[in-house]
Amino acid sequence: MTAEQIILRELLEKYHRSRSFCGRKESNRRILLRFNKQEFPDYDYNDSEIKRRFNEAVKHLQGESIISVSWHQEYGEGVVVKEVWLNLINGEVSPKAYEIADMEPLSDKISLILGLIQDAKTICQVEWIECFLQTSYDAINTQRKLTDFWKNEITIIRDVLHVFTLLPQSGEEITERAFSLKCFNDSKYFEKHIEKYILSIAKKYEPRIKEWMDAGEELGEREILAQLGILKRNEIYEFCGDIQLCLENNVCDCSGFKHGAAISSASVDDILSVNLMNSERILFIENKTNYEEYIKTYRKDRELVIYHGGFYSPQKAKFFSLLKNAMDKQQTSCMFWADIDLGGFLMFDRLKKLLPDLQPYKMSVNDYNRYKEFGLKHSETYFKKLAVIKNENRFSVFVAVIELILSNEKTIEQEVMLNDL
Repeated sequence: MTAEQIILRELLEKYHRSRSFCGRKESNRRILLRFNKQEFPDYDYNDSEIKRRFNEAVKHLQGESIISVSWHQEYGEGVVVKEVWLNLINGEVSPKAYEIADMEPLSDKISLILGLIQDAKTICQVEWIECFLQTSYDAINTQRKLTDFWKNEITIIRDVLHVFTLLPQSGEEITERAFSLKCFNDSKYFEKHIEKYILSIAKKYEPRIKEWMDAGEELGEREILAQLGILKRNEIYEFCGDIQLCLENNVCDCSGFKHGAAISSASVDDILSVNLMNSERILFIENKTNYEEYIKTYRKDRELVIYHGGFYSPQKAKFFSLLKNAMDKQQTSCMFWADIDLGGFLMFDRLKKLLPDLQPYKMSVNDYNRYKEFGLKHSETYFKKLAVIKNENRFSVFVAVIELILSNEKTIEQEVMLNDL
């Protein structure tokens, strides 16, 4: 990089943060760079070669009317630079400054990005993405700044916006590599270059993911992408009990599998309806170990046990909806078992939106008191979040147990209950 470029890039970065640029109005404040060790250590005037190089650069830029310069008078005119500042005309920098600095004018990039956002908004039909785009547009247009994701190269920004316009709609799903082919004619491009940006934005704007993350729960990239309809691989849904899956041309009776059965997420689309046969109760179990031990040793007659897992995808919600339709046709209760903690309460609330009659299982005050000696400690922030949700109507069934958690500062994992069922 030339000395001219080093000087101008420092000055242009300052200019981009100034009122003249961000406020789009003239300011009396100069865009100033002091040639001292603190602000511009590149200029070591004790090194004759470095001093000569930067002095010549300063004189050249001054000759082009791009900057003005002040010299240390004790050394004499033209010997040691004191400070330089950009020459602005009506608050604008000379285009030649960007040309010499080998930088794209930030105002040009901002205008281009605002146009790209507007184009994406006209195509995108996903509410949370529209919110992200509108929020970003308003901030960039008002502040004249590019922050976070928008500081990337235009190629990346175009590709991310392209992905947002092609995300699966209405619960549809597609494998990651097939989606990458659809978007970029390259099966690995999305995963290598774009995925990290999609994950970061979704964590802040997709409402279900954001609620989960704000509550301190961790979601892996697989869970986040699945919520967006992009599958790293097909999921496996496990269950055990009296259940028949009714397909177009036959019925798959899974009741004979005493140790459980499973289907892939793609197979859900083949199921027309579900028959619960003699099932009187459905029990959803969040933890895999508890699910496996329960169906092996504790499952009761006329009980259908479903492995719930953590943050379920839209496709898994389709499977749960099939169960709901079957439950409406007969007297079947449904229960949910998870840790007695913030994550467990959030999962219960989300499942209850699909299954309004859902009741908690082994998540009561009595269960808490029984196992509190095995409880886990958490941060102060965690308990503050619990205190907030305690006042929300949707968590009313857990108010008493949340109060116990807050007073004891411990939560209970469901695994500790396995030997006492």
